[in-house]
Amino acid sequence: MSPQDAHTTLSVAVIVNGVAATISVEEEKPLRDVIKTGLRDTDQEHGHPMSDWIVKDAAGTPLDLNQKFEDFHFPADVVLHIELRGGGGGSNRHRRGSSQPQR
Repeated sequence: MSPQDAHTTLSVAVIVNGVAATISVEEEKPLRDVIKTGLRDTDQEHGHPMSDWIVKDAAGTPLDLNQKFEDFHFPADVVLHIELRGGGGGSNRHRRGSSQPQR
């Protein structure tokens, strides 16, 4: 196997919806794989589609899920937070008119 074919796997601390875990991450994979692995390893992979989840750094900044893990240059002691996306305040459908029946 050539050096280019070698995959570097790291152990990374994550907090998935409040549950702490240490997961294995391949540096060459996109950050979205952290979500899949984190949900699986904390038994939270059912109930919400992958698109409902985001990854944040310790400062609470959402991270680009399409970037490779290695592109972030995280420190060895990084803790990533995997959380459900915010709802954005909900729908406007209940505010469109009177809730009273028409006469």
